[in-house]
Amino acid sequence: MGKMCTQLLSIPYLNKTLLEMGGNTDLIEEWKDTILSGRKRDQLQAELGKDYAPQILEENAFALQQEWKAIELKWFLPKFFAKRSYLKKLRLYNTSLQAAQIPSLLEKLNAYQKNNKIIQEQASELSSSFGFLGRKNKEKWDDIDSILKSLPTIYNTLSEYAVIVQQPFAEVLNQFANKISIDWNAFQQSNENTFRQLIDTSNELNTVLNEIKGLCYIQLPDNNLEMKLPVLLNTWLTHFNKIKDWGQWCIRKRELESLHLTVIINYITDKHKSGSEASDAYMKGVYHQLALKTVDADETLRLFNGLLFEEMISKYKQLTVDFQELSKKELYCRLAAKIPSLTMEAASSSEIGILKRNISNGGRGTSIRRIIDQIPTLLPKLCPCMLMSPISVAQYIDLDAEKFDLVIFDEASQMPTSEAVGAIARGNALVVVGDPKQMPPTSFFASSQVDEEEAEFDDMESILDDCISLSIPSRYLTWHYRSKHESLIAFSNSQYYNGKLYTFPSVDDRVSKVRLVQVDGTYDKGRTRSNHAEAEAIVKEILNRLRTSEVPEKSIGVVSFSQVQQNLIEDMLIEELNKYPELEEKAFQSNEPIFIKNLENVQGDERDIILFSIGYGPDRNGNVSMNFGPLNNQGGERRLNVAVSRARYEMIIFSTLRSEQIDLKRTKSKGVEGLKRFLEFAERGTSPIPAIQLQNLQQSNLITLIAQELTQRGYKVDTLVGRSNFKVDLAIVNPLQPDTYILGILCDGRNYYETKTTRDREIVQPNVLQMLHWNVMRVWSVDWFEHKENVMERIIKKLEYLKNTKAEEQPPLPTENNVLKTFSIENEPVVELVNNREREYIFADLPDIGYSTDIDTVMASSYQVKKQLQQIVRIEQPITNTLLYKRILRIWNLTRVTTRLQVFIDSLLEDAYKDPLSGDTIIYWENKEKAKDCDFYRINSKRDILDIPILEVMSAARYAIEQQISMPIEDLKRLTSQLLGFSRKGNNLDMVTEQTIQLLINKGIFSHANGMVSMSN
Repeated sequence: MGKMCTQLLSIPYLNKTLLEMGGNTDLIEEWKDTILSGRKRDQLQAELGKDYAPQILEENAFALQQEWKAIELKWFLPKFFAKRSYLKKLRLYNTSLQAAQIPSLLEKLNAYQKNNKIIQEQASELSSSFGFLGRKNKEKWDDIDSILKSLPTIYNTLSEYAVIVQQPFAEVLNQFANKISIDWNAFQQSNENTFRQLIDTSNELNTVLNEIKGLCYIQLPDNNLEMKLPVLLNTWLTHFNKIKDWGQWCIRKRELESLHLTVIINYITDKHKSGSEASDAYMKGVYHQLALKTVDADETLRLFNGLLFEEMISKYKQLTVDFQELSKKELYCRLAAKIPSLTMEAASSSEIGILKRNISNGGRGTSIRRIIDQIPTLLPKLCPCMLMSPISVAQYIDLDAEKFDLVIFDEASQMPTSEAVGAIARGNALVVVGDPKQMPPTSFFASSQVDEEEAEFDDMESILDDCISLSIPSRYLTWHYRSKHESLIAFSNSQYYNGKLYTFPSVDDRVSKVRLVQVDGTYDKGRTRSNHAEAEAIVKEILNRLRTSEVPEKSIGVVSFSQVQQNLIEDMLIEELNKYPELEEKAFQSNEPIFIKNLENVQGDERDIILFSIGYGPDRNGNVSMNFGPLNNQGGERRLNVAVSRARYEMIIFSTLRSEQIDLKRTKSKGVEGLKRFLEFAERGTSPIPAIQLQNLQQSNLITLIAQELTQRGYKVDTLVGRSNFKVDLAIVNPLQPDTYILGILCDGRNYYETKTTRDREIVQPNVLQMLHWNVMRVWSVDWFEHKENVMERIIKKLEYLKNTKAEEQPPLPTENNVLKTFSIENEPVVELVNNREREYIFADLPDIGYSTDIDTVMASSYQVKKQLQQIVRIEQPITNTLLYKRILRIWNLTRVTTRLQVFIDSLLEDAYKDPLSGDTIIYWENKEKAKDCDFYRINSKRDILDIPILEVMSAARYAIEQQISMPIEDLKRLTSQLLGFSRKGNNLDMVTEQTIQLLINKGIFSHANGMVSMSN
């Protein structure tokens, strides 16, 4: 009882509480309720505290409780809260928490909140009445409960004692309190060991914590250590098998922190990312900053805007078209300017006269070579480019004639060097154009032998082969334009060009245009060496196509392996067409009539549709010979390459032979191997692209990102579409026609960078794609980097427009005919042919003085005479001094020109400009500027030849040669005199024209060779 009283009275204000009870037990009952709530709260806190820190409960209990009340459907609660940040926050303390556990957790939190509310309402009373036993959140509920249970007994005892001694209860209570004051000695002895143990435990705890920090790099809680530390250590023990990984993480973490890369640590911990993801994110940030730095450092990039740049490209395209049109006109004008205008009658001895005479009599009695020899100056002006075979060059062009500036050989792979030498010798420069992978020159068809299976083809060296052997500077042409579908050239590109050709994918690239028709037939090896079934199938195909309206748009060509098969198809087709005259007209009277050729003579030809007859195959016994005629010989693969690359739009192979029937163990011929691969390609419709072709096909990140964005929006996207090194970066499949693409996107990536010229990048590539019916748009890297959303919006708008717009309503695509304007001479204005060198003579209007004078009078009027001379020179320039003497003689009515008069007039003309061509006869001009570019002569002046400036005689002679091209000197002298208005010969006239022509030759304006005068080049 004493000890209990000691405990009671050690609590501040408890005596006051006892005094106030006055027999009222309600207060005790109220405290009992608080004790019950406190115990329940502590029980929940102890249960929840294993996984959750108290502050989490305090911060989230009410909010979670409200969320709980708001949800009526309990089955939905786990899914609902699984998306809330509360679950994420609570998992920091209990990593194994599942969404399904949340309802139970919320019920406990709700009960905790209610009990805690009751305690908080009594917190001040508990603290004041029970002292350290009632400290907030550290209440000693068992001790308080024990005290409360003793209080009624103590109260009743003291009350009875107060009645017995007849003293007030308060006075008794004070006396009782003084009597039983605390025994501090007893308190010290009973609790000293406890305090010492507490100190030792605290020191040991600090030591352990420091060891943990050094060992595990653990981040200990700053507050509520007694609650948080057990949870933390429990987590450690649970995952102790991962201590090695944790140590590595801490080492790397410290390294990153020392490098000021805490942002990476935060990215990993806060967003639960892997190290690889963090590395990618960090490098992305680095590259982003570098890109920003690069863009900001370049004004062009900094101000770049894709739409404005495309407008600039559009202007460039238009200017290019205009420039090409202007270049055509300029070329036409330059060439036309060299052709004589024929404003004067042609002299019979001139080159013009010779040509006209031979035209009028049909060249009777004169060979073509003789005519060419007679007009060596005129011919290059009329025909600056001449298309001739080597044999024609040898027949018609003399070896000693003036050489051509440039000799060009086309299809040089078929040109024997021996035949080319003659043409090469007639030029100053040489260009050889050909494909070493195509047909070599052969002498097979020069003989009457037609047994192609047994013949040994005598392939000769071509001028192209010799140029390659001599290492003559060369340029490899890589762009391929003939095939309007990439599958038509894919085999040759892969098999023979190692993927070096740049070919353009088709908008229907998902379907091959190379088709194999398997024919049920046999190869008549022992007799006709032909395949009748294939020939019949091809003729049937041609007739079917001729009967359709498509034929005028699509031309047809037939290629066979052998000449015998060619003849068979041709005979069968003609026989069938004889039955249908209207089809025969379609077949052979169109712009591109049907051709039927074999491997040896098809090079250089092309058609829209090629029908291919293999011919060879199993015989009647089912045996397949490995003899395929020309393919078996050396160079057979070159013949095959020629044959399979003739089609523009479609190729159909008719064959009784299957690829698996060709046994490469029985032959080493490259041509036969190529045939097997070609049949496999036709059967499968795809081409096995070798590894060498894939070396540059790395997909850029930009392409990947755009493809991902479009895929997320429901579009099917193929990337890097194409079978060569040129690709359409992204091709979006047409939802309505899955075999075609609705839109192609070109990015400014590696393909764009490696395209050498602006014209190829911005005109050639997009235009060729559009001619292949692609809808094309550009995506620029800078636009995507800065405004990704805007770029995607543009792409989606374009796709929606294309989906909702019918093909006939879309803007017309460029074709081969309308990509560039077509220049036509007929559209040029007709210019009237006039002699621009000829002018009328204008006289100075100076009347004579009206009376007779003498030389003295004239000399006395020097001022007036000088004025007259200046006026005459200004109007009649250029003018000779001899004519000026005569003009003054007439004006002043003098009788003759004397020496005094000449000296006097010469003195008055000292300020006038004298032409450099002046000799004994002086030519006067008003000034030097007037004397520039004198290219005319004047008529109807009644001047004597000695009074005509030599400048005008030179202009007349030049005009005569310009019109007549070339003529003998005597004829030129006569024609020059006629132009100046002289109809009769004379010594002075002959002398002046002779001197003039010689002067023009000396100055290099005229050339004189073989008795003929012509303009110098």
